[in-house]
Amino acid sequence: MSGAPFFDNAFRLLVVAAFVFFYLVLPNVLDRPLGWQVHASLQQSFVEHPMGLYLHVVPSIAALLLGPFQFRAGLRQRRPRLHRRVGQVYLFGVFFGGLGGLFMAQFATGGVASQVGFSLLAVLWLISGGMALAQ
Repeated sequence: MSGAPFFDNAFRLLVVAAFVFFYLVLPNVLDRPLGWQVHASLQQSFVEHPMGLYLHVVPSIAALLLGPFQFRAGLRQRRPRLHRRVGQVYLFGVFFGGLGGLFMAQFATGGVASQVGFSLLAVLWLISGGMALAQ
């Protein structure tokens, strides 16, 4: 997908919107349990801990959508207030997404290795967010 940046970004946004639709909206529309598309053991974890899942997924989507824009030099130089506001929303997403991820990591279905791996990933995301805040 090389071409105009608009189309690259629009495609990425479409992929994220599809994810949100299939995992968060569609189950409610179809009156299906949360996580009905995944393996039964993972689905059980989603159903037992919906707030942890939402705490992880929703803010993380915001952070993942906004994070790349923070690296645009033009945004930092020409619109520093916007850069700061976007950064605040990004850090909000990292903080709550990381905490939700840390909570949900204990229910990972791949055994101790995946639990430790997801926990470490969440902790590193929180640390990198703290480093960004310190800048």
